Formats: sequence, C-alpha cells, structure tokens
Amino acid sequence: QDTPQFVVIPNSPSEIWQFKEIAGDLMIASSRGLFRLVDNQTQRIAGSGSDGYAIGSSPRWPDYLFMGKMGGLEIFKRENGQWKLFSQVPQIHENIRRITADASGDLWLSTEVQGLLRLHFIGDDPSQVRIHRIGVKHGLPQLIGNRAKFIDDTLFSITSKGLYSEKIAPWSDASDQTQFSPDARFGKQFSDGSMNVSDLNSDQHGGYLLQTSEGVQLLEKGHDGTFLNKNQEFRGLITSDESLYVHPDGSIWLPGENLYRVQTQAEKDYTQSFSAMIRRVAANTTESIFEGSFGKQASKQHSRCINSFSLNANRARHPSIELPTKCLNV
Repeated sequence: QDTPQFVVIPNSPSEIWQFKEIAGDLMIASSRGLFRLVDNQTQRIAGSGSDGYAIGSSPRWPDYLFMGKMGGLEIFKRENGQWKLFSQVPQIHENIRRITADASGDLWLSTEVQGLLRLHFIGDDPSQVRIHRIGVKHGLPQLIGNRAKFIDDTLFSITSKGLYSEKIAPWSDASDQTQFSPDARFGKQFSDGSMNVSDLNSDQHGGYLLQTSEGVQLLEKGHDGTFLNKNQEFRGLITSDESLYVHPDGSIWLPGENLYRVQTQAEKDYTQSFSAMIRRVAANTTESIFEGSFGKQASKQHSRCINSFSLNANRARHPSIELPTKCLNV
C-alpha cells in the first residue's frame, strides 16, 4: 500500500546520469547539461555545456557545485537563489564520471579511462587549483573504470578488480604520495580480483552495501569485528552495475532495467499463512520418507517422528524450517 506513484515531469531532459541535492536544490546532470528541479518543473542552468555526467561539491565551497562532463569540469555558483556558470577548469580535458570530496575539501574525480584526478584548491575561488593524476604507479589496478568514494575517513577506489583503499596522503606540490592497495576488510573475495565491485555505500545502520558482479552484498560487522554477509533480501534480484541509492528512510533503491526497492529493516509478520511446496520430509532417524517434486513416498507405512520440512523457496531466510517434533503414521 506504500508503493510510490511515479509521474512524468514535463520537458525534463533525457539521458540523466545523476541527481544530487546541493544547497537545498535538487540538481540534475544530463546529456543536455545541468538542470534544477523545482516544483516538478526542470530549469536548465544558463551557460552549462552538454554531456554532463556527474555532480559534486566540496565543504570548502558550500555555495558552489562542480559538474563533470565529457571533456572537462564546470563550476557553478549559487547567488540570490539562482545557479549560474562560474568557470571551467582549463587543466582538465578528461571525461569525468564521478566526483567525491575528502575531509579536507579536495575533490577526487573518476575519469573514464585515465585513472583518478586529485583537485587541490589553492586560491580565493574554486577555479584556482592544482591537480595530481593518480594511476597505476599509485597502486590502482588499472586506469579504466575506477570509481572513487570517500567513506568513514577512507578513500576507496571501486574497480572491476575489487575494492582498493588508502588513507589520503597530505598534499604535496611535487608529487602525490597516496598509495592504493587491495582492501580486504569486508572479506578476501571483495579484494582479490575475483569479483567486480561497482559501488559501495553505508546502509545507515552501521553496515555496508556493495554492488558486485555477484549481486548486492549487505555486510554487517559481527562481535569479533569481521563482516558478515546478510544479503538474503537481495537474492534473486537481477541488477545492473549502476549506483544503488540509500534513502533516508533506510530503503534501498536499485536502478537498472527494472527499479527495485528493498526494505531491509521492515518488520516481518511470520504469523501470516502462506502456500509452499514441500519437497522433502525427514524423520528424526534422518530417513527420508517424502521427497521430490512428484511426491514419492515410502512403499509401506512407517511410524516416524518428523522433525523438519524443506521448503522450495529460494528467497526464504530459512529454507529449511525446524518444527516441533510430530509423531505420526505415514
């Protein structure tokens, strides 16, 4: 009954790559440039170029936003409630696919095929910057498909070779000493190159969500400090490698060919009746007395105490349900 109702917004841009709230405004990066959404109406920001991919901000410049695009980076300023083009960064010609800011306010730009760019501000306006290019010599496994993300004081690089991270080195004009290495905090399988990782998010409850080639993984920290995989709610969902979105209410939205919403913290009512196909019945002697889709049963009657049923439910949290022992003739 709480299914959201979607409506088409008139004159909205096609090929939208990112939404992001900046200074209270919902901004849109699209193939037609930068837009602002107000009262279900879109407004194109004057002066913005085309082929916008990513939107970011820096705590050093709260009244500005940065739009990564095909072949550059544009800077916009908010004045009197309106956004306008402020400048471009002339040193940047790469395609910018993602923007993240670290705690010091530096921006980390994920390029399409040329690794990461670190943007360090040096002047009185955000167009005055110095840049370091971060690549294989800094520990990245490749130059293609790196997605930088700053979470819990750690800079992660999310790659098709797994998850990499590094504590950011202080800025140096001479060279950047930041060095990435595989990050196995969530488990070896996420850092040894056997799994493609395409996104990483906090679940807002102390856990983490990883979008991987094996589906969405929900990881929660156990009492011993290791992370446990709790991804039952995501089993069977076919998702793309696009970014997942965690809503403030705790729901998780997964884009792709279909749009999914997952409520991991939803209350569950196990008193509701439901239909299930029982595929196996076993007695406490471990002898199978009923098995198979076509219901083969013992050729003669037995008196057995049944202690478990196996349900044909691939998404069930407990596919094998232990019941109070029942003794009956079969």
